[in-house]
Amino acid sequence: MRKYLSSFIALLLLPILALMAACNAANIADLTSVLGNAASSIAALEGNTVLASQLKSDTAVAVLEIQEFKAGNTAQDVISALNIVLADLQLFPVTSQYAPLIGLAVATIDSIIAIVDPTALSANAVRSHAYTVPKSSKEFKAQWNQIAVTSGHPEAKIKADFPAPVCEPGYPCKLHGK
Repeated sequence: MRKYLSSFIALLLLPILALMAACNAANIADLTSVLGNAASSIAALEGNTVLASQLKSDTAVAVLEIQEFKAGNTAQDVISALNIVLADLQLFPVTSQYAPLIGLAVATIDSIIAIVDPTALSANAVRSHAYTVPKSSKEFKAQWNQIAVTSGHPEAKIKADFPAPVCEPGYPCKLHGK
């Protein structure tokens, strides 16, 4: 039993470790921003303008917390902000026609939480994800668009690039136009 448990844990950690190696704060902030904007567009497609607005504002807070996070510091503010975005995502009905896209967003947020605080993995690993964890906003967009098309919802595709964070040495990252 112990052998299988350790194998299961190792399988859970592989995509997280790959994401950790590929990401830095700016990449994670960009990925979070794209994820939030994409999920917000789904809420708008469903006619839920309140949730669309809430996702945009909560994601902006999460992006800011990620940009201000320094390795070695407590990740509680980042995790709290990301958990608020997760709570927003949970407001989508499980029966939503866009559920596969929301599933990708949830899996990606869980992975980001595990990056900033690997000890938080145990709390979030309970969710079973059938998604390859994107390592960048570009991979997230490609996977999102593929799911949108294969699930019969091309209207949900990410059509344009969302603003990416602009970082200058010694200054916190800011989003274009903000």
